[in-house]
Amino acid sequence: MEPLREAIQRLKTRGLTVDSERGDGGRTALMVAAARGSEEVSALLLDCGADCRLCDDSGQCPLYAAVEGNNL
Repeated sequence: MEPLREAIQRLKTRGLTVDSERGDGGRTALMVAAARGSEEVSALLLDCGADCRLCDDSGQCPLYAAVEGNNL
């Protein structure tokens, strides 16, 4: 988990946030972690400022991603 934390810190030093980059369909790192059921990564992203209210291109939020992935 430490390499992920270090990567997030590098983003912050460049003035970026964990939500700055989006993947396919506008999904954030938190949405991907929630869909995969990765509680530890999701918690780390939230601790580092991930916005749980952001939606992807289809209007779905991280909570929906967790439900869709059967991880709730």
